[in-house]
Amino acid sequence: MRRMQAGSYIIVLLLALFAVISFFPLYMTAVNSFKTEEEMFRSILSPPSVLHFDNYASAYEKTQMLGSLMNTVILSVLGIGGILLFASLAGYKLSRTPGKLSGFIFFLFISSMLVPFHSIMIPLVKTAKALSLQGNIYGLAVMYVGLGVNMAIFLYHGFVKSIPRELEESAYMDGAGSFGRS
Repeated sequence: MRRMQAGSYIIVLLLALFAVISFFPLYMTAVNSFKTEEEMFRSILSPPSVLHFDNYASAYEKTQMLGSLMNTVILSVLGIGGILLFASLAGYKLSRTPGKLSGFIFFLFISSMLVPFHSIMIPLVKTAKALSLQGNIYGLAVMYVGLGVNMAIFLYHGFVKSIPRELEESAYMDGAGSFGRS
């Protein structure tokens, strides 16, 4: 019984040491963000004598934070929206259409996930430049959709296969069309 407690104390001590080591960079960042440059160079570990919030205002202005946030929101909405649209349609069609052609197309989508990104980086940049997609947030969204749609098709394909066909057939009997209620 004593031995078990000693082992658990050692584990707790090791975890506490790991937590201190892990959170130390966060502490340093937070503490030094409120200091002037002179204070930082004088003593990097000491707390600030006076809290300087000017550093945050300066960083906000220099990095154009609001514009970057808008670009991120636009890119996320367009990219994820495009992936959801194309992957849901393709995943449904590939899972509900039996045959060698749909199996082959699905295999192409799956096999493209095995290609490392590093091997397509340079051809992707050259193609984006040739199609005038480079330096444009909408072009980046197109590339984002193209790179992410294969995994989403794989997931949608598996999801649609788990839904019984009888459920779909009963919906057709109740008057539903391919895209919902007719």
